[in-house]
Amino acid sequence: MRFVFQLMGCFFVALSVTKLLTIHYIEGTFLRQRLFLSLGLIDLMTAKVLYDYKDLPQSVFMGFIVLHVLEGSLFIFDGVFRSRPNKFAGKGRKAN
Repeated sequence: MRFVFQLMGCFFVALSVTKLLTIHYIEGTFLRQRLFLSLGLIDLMTAKVLYDYKDLPQSVFMGFIVLHVLEGSLFIFDGVFRSRPNKFAGKGRKAN
């Protein structure tokens, strides 16, 4: 049951972080950047929870682990390295 609650915790964290970011930041490129970074980290956290589970053979979860690591890595890579011009520059609105 501990494993199930850890996995549920990962998904609750993902939901909570997504809600907090969409409420706190105005719409735009920087919101997507922060969402990609946070969801990428949560994907990696979920992969670790799956990897640490030892009551079933690793082959059972390895596909899910690889998918979470790939998705998380790509989200983080996009969040860090994609250039994001400020859409609101010179329009009188302040972007976060």
